[in-house]
Amino acid sequence: MEHFIKHLVYIFVFLFLITIGWQIYELIVYGKLYPNQHDTWLAIFLALFCAEARILFERYEKRKR
Repeated sequence: MEHFIKHLVYIFVFLFLITIGWQIYELIVYGKLYPNQHDTWLAIFLALFCAEARILFERYEKRKR
């Protein structure tokens, strides 16, 4: 199960980096960020990434005790 979660985290990090890259691309090409669906995806990926990181950190803390 932990192996699956690790892959899930990698997928979310990858998608998060793609989304950040797209934001930077828009910023460079258009000179400003357009509020569109990418901002929504960015918020979703950020929330999921934070939730996964918190779960993994709690497991790590339990294992340390």
